[in-house]
Amino acid sequence: MRFLPKRELSGLLADLGVVRAVSIIRGYGRDSLRVLCYHEVYHKDVEQFEAQLLYYKDNYRLITLEQLLDIIVHRKRDYGRCLAVTFDDGHEMNLGTAIPLLRKHGIPACFFVNTTPLLLSAPEIRDFSIRAHQNEHKFMNSDETKMLHDSGFEIGSHSHSHHAMAGLSMEEAEEEFRLSKEILEEIVRSKVRFFAFPYGGKRSVSLRLIKLAGRYYDAAFSTFRGFNTPDSNLHCLYRDVIEPFWPVSIVRYYIEGGKDWGTRSKM
Repeated sequence: MRFLPKRELSGLLADLGVVRAVSIIRGYGRDSLRVLCYHEVYHKDVEQFEAQLLYYKDNYRLITLEQLLDIIVHRKRDYGRCLAVTFDDGHEMNLGTAIPLLRKHGIPACFFVNTTPLLLSAPEIRDFSIRAHQNEHKFMNSDETKMLHDSGFEIGSHSHSHHAMAGLSMEEAEEEFRLSKEILEEIVRSKVRFFAFPYGGKRSVSLRLIKLAGRYYDAAFSTFRGFNTPDSNLHCLYRDVIEPFWPVSIVRYYIEGGKDWGTRSKM
């Protein structure tokens, strides 16, 4: 008997509607708040990334993080099947790949930016990129970050140094929250309300850090997979990491709850 590879099986379950049926049974059939986390979109993946965006447009209400916050804070009901799109790290390449497609299709997004690269020279940025496990990528500068904000995209903090924050002292962690917020607010000339934990899992998220994030930000995001609801903890909201080269069937599997079963065990 031939068993399907995991990725093929995930796509088949999505295409057959199995995951969708389970999500409806769990209570997410009509209203759901899902947040997606991308990183870099390479030129070779632009076509597939656009296919994903078109799927989102056809099947979800695409919202900003401000709208997500409003739904949760005011405990709204009947908000529909919602998706919010976010990008971590502030990769420069997204200016030429992701941004044009987001604008083309009118899709809002929040860009979570590390602030260390905004203060460094090019050689220093390369060293930072290696330390932060980001493959020597280039990062947006201050002017590009301000341009994104001024053109309507949300800007959030992804910490100052991209450390796995659970390994820091509380004093060091607080400095990551505070300093990155101050730097970004000076650049965009506006309040920075949202934070995304670097790495986003157990390496960066703890109950003490969730509480500390609440001193500086209106909402904070992990990379634990799952639906958010009006009852969610505002400083440990779930996000699904999505790769721009995935087929739409795989994306559907994840955002319809195919991997949500493991979320509770991660915290």
